[in-house]
Amino acid sequence: MKTNKNKEKNSKGITLIALVITIIVLLILAGVSIAMLTGENGILTQAQRAKNETKNAQGEEQNILTGYENYINNATNQVIDDDLPGNEDLKTFITQWSVAEGENIVLPIYEKQETDEERGEKETYFNYNFTVDYGDGTVAEITSFDDEDKNHTYSTAGTYDVKITGMCEGWSFYNVGDSASNLTQIKQWGVTQAKHIDFGNCTNLSGQIPTPVKNSFTTVESFRLLFYNCTNLNSQIPENLFYNATNVITLRNAFNINGITGSIPENLLSYCTKVENIDYLFDKSNITGSIPEGLFNNCSNLKYADGVFRMTAVTGEIPEKLFYNCHNLITINAFFEDCINLIRNIPENLLINCPNITSVKFLFQGCTALTGSIPENLFINQTQLEDLNSCFRYCEGLSDSQIRLTSKNIRVTNYLCEGVNAKITLYIPRGVEIPYNTDSNVTVVEYDI
Repeated sequence: MKTNKNKEKNSKGITLIALVITIIVLLILAGVSIAMLTGENGILTQAQRAKNETKNAQGEEQNILTGYENYINNATNQVIDDDLPGNEDLKTFITQWSVAEGENIVLPIYEKQETDEERGEKETYFNYNFTVDYGDGTVAEITSFDDEDKNHTYSTAGTYDVKITGMCEGWSFYNVGDSASNLTQIKQWGVTQAKHIDFGNCTNLSGQIPTPVKNSFTTVESFRLLFYNCTNLNSQIPENLFYNATNVITLRNAFNINGITGSIPENLLSYCTKVENIDYLFDKSNITGSIPEGLFNNCSNLKYADGVFRMTAVTGEIPEKLFYNCHNLITINAFFEDCINLIRNIPENLLINCPNITSVKFLFQGCTALTGSIPENLFINQTQLEDLNSCFRYCEGLSDSQIRLTSKNIRVTNYLCEGVNAKITLYIPRGVEIPYNTDSNVTVVEYDI
């Protein structure tokens, strides 16, 4: 009996110790579990962190998507797809005309575009097959440039919307000057399969330039004189004015001598990948603001760029990479002439990728706010350069400079630095006939290339 009682006592003792140990183990495990759940690297902390990171990632993703959406919206400037059902009315070309009682207007359609070097092609004949609604109840069908129905007389004075639906390949007030003063507004570009469009000399054209629809300009080859001498336009240039204008060859004089206002859109020429001629593009216009560095990024076929910013109020510095992709440039005469608000130095690598340039006459003439020295190697890659006439004339803020030429075709350097209050040393390849120079502050030195 005694032995059994001891065994019972030992059994109870072992059970108590086991219980204590179990409790201790459980407490330890609980502590570990709590630490695992709530510690710095605990499950709950990690879960919360993962939740926050997911939320942040979602936020960042949304920001990226919003950014892309904003970019697309800005890039298209709300360009509408006229191919979508319900958008058929957007294919109608609508202009507004103001007439007196009994006055006749003539639609500016014509037979052909003459042979034109700047378009890089021979003469082009235009086709017509459209319906015109003159806005006073008169509707006519026009099938040729000399169709009598292109003339219309209004019995009552007023302002009328003229609507054209169908094919109208040529539209030029510069070539057909009649009635140019009667046109007062462009309301809708429509889709007319046009090859040439201009409102040259429409001096009463006003209001905002509308944004085109998707297919407005897909067939246009020439915007030459687009808003030439439209002095009352008083409109900003839409971001995507030349949307889908991938066949345009010339923009010569497009905004020359007109009333456009505001700055130049960065992506204005993004679709003009075939353009070759932009001579006098903004010449004497009212544009302001700085010159976008990427303005010509997609214009690798560009050849002629004379007088582009001549006598404009563009401000700021000359972008160093403005011509970076313009490998085929031939002439940039008077490109910055009399841009008195351009400041600071002339970029050293401005023309580094333009080896085919032959003429830079009047390039910086009258840019009185430019400072610093003329980069010695500004023309180092221009081995075909011929004419530097008046290139830096009246740039009075420039300092002593050396200019090194590598072209053996140099023939004109007259008035190169006239009016520059500094000493200029002009290095030309040995053996080249020293060109006549009228500047007392320019010393010509021969050197071995």
